[in-house]
Amino acid sequence: LRALADAGNLRAVTLLGNLYLDGKGGVKQDYDKALACFTEAAELDYADAQAQVAYMYQNALGVEAAGGAVTANGGTGLFCIASPRTAGGFASRGAGEAGPLSFELEGGSASVCAISVDGRPLASSDRILLTHLTDALDTGMTFKNGSRTVLTSFGTLPHLMRAGVAHVRLAIGAAAGQVRVWALSPTGARVRQVACTVAGGVLSFDADVGADPSAATCAYEVVRSPKTAPAVFSVRTDLVATNDASIAVAVPWLGEGSSSATLEVELDTGARRTVSLSGTGIATVSFDGLAPGRSYTATVVARGSNGLASDPATLVFRTKGLAAPVVGRPEADGVPPISVSGSTMDLSVANAAKGAWYTVYTNDAVSGTYRAAVSLRAEADGLLEFKGIDADEDVKFVRVGAGDAQVPAGTPLGF
Repeated sequence: LRALADAGNLRAVTLLGNLYLDGKGGVKQDYDKALACFTEAAELDYADAQAQVAYMYQNALGVEAAGGAVTANGGTGLFCIASPRTAGGFASRGAGEAGPLSFELEGGSASVCAISVDGRPLASSDRILLTHLTDALDTGMTFKNGSRTVLTSFGTLPHLMRAGVAHVRLAIGAAAGQVRVWALSPTGARVRQVACTVAGGVLSFDADVGADPSAATCAYEVVRSPKTAPAVFSVRTDLVATNDASIAVAVPWLGEGSSSATLEVELDTGARRTVSLSGTGIATVSFDGLAPGRSYTATVVARGSNGLASDPATLVFRTKGLAAPVVGRPEADGVPPISVSGSTMDLSVANAAKGAWYTVYTNDAVSGTYRAAVSLRAEADGLLEFKGIDADEDVKFVRVGAGDAQVPAGTPLGF
């Protein structure tokens, strides 16, 4: 038969296709080869082959629908569908694949389906509902025949679900954020967290109907932590008895599946504040006793009641006012705070604040008037060095002042 088929005999080609279709005559069942045989003869207008092609499409025997959205194989009991926000399928045994979702079954037939809850495509969704359904009957339910088409007893509660495991793999993309899987009760409440792994943008976990001996598990929630940081929209600093800073923070999300959130703000000094968020997701965090005229870095994190945390937001702010200048260097490096060489003088301010003006005043007598010698604007926090200040032998005393404007040379201190 094969020799005749190879020679182009259309009847032999069609008969060979029938052997592949039915798995008879010592030939292993192979729908792809059967369809190839029928198509070869059908394209040459052989009517029997054309009928067989139509039969395979009509009965979804190894035929994939146009566009790849639906896959059906009646011989293996596989039916899968894939769309941007939904993917799933039913398999009587073995494995199935539907777009970003694939699964391998243990324990018999089952359907597995992933649905985006937030309306975004599965690859970027932060909340996905995944179902794993095997078979459900009432206790004591009976049928007249094996195909269960004639019911003889309705049975009683409780409902029973056949045990089974689906090894699930779901492509969720490489976006940042922690991924967690929760087993759900029939009411949709979270019951327990399910172990999972994410590698190469693919989430893997086992959906096990009998994992909880007290109740069957058939639904799961896949949650990805928010990928955006809280928004800091205003900072207010006030110089009163002590220097205070108030930071207003907006959190546009409260954590998917979370009714409230906690805002954690920590300064680079180690000072830390925690406040609760609800409703609008806006809160104000206050720190007191801060040093005047200093830059601080605050790290802001929002954490939902479901345990998910946002990416951190970093905020740099400066308190009002200026600290009294400290003449000298921040570390004992052997350099004197003031050094005189001939008719010039060098000095350093250890705690300069970026943007502030520092003025060196000199005086030639105990009761004399201090007058501005030079003003410099600090370009960075920390050390500010004055070099080559005019200092003749009459200069006896030096003072350094800080302010928000340059002081012209010769201006008396206090004016």
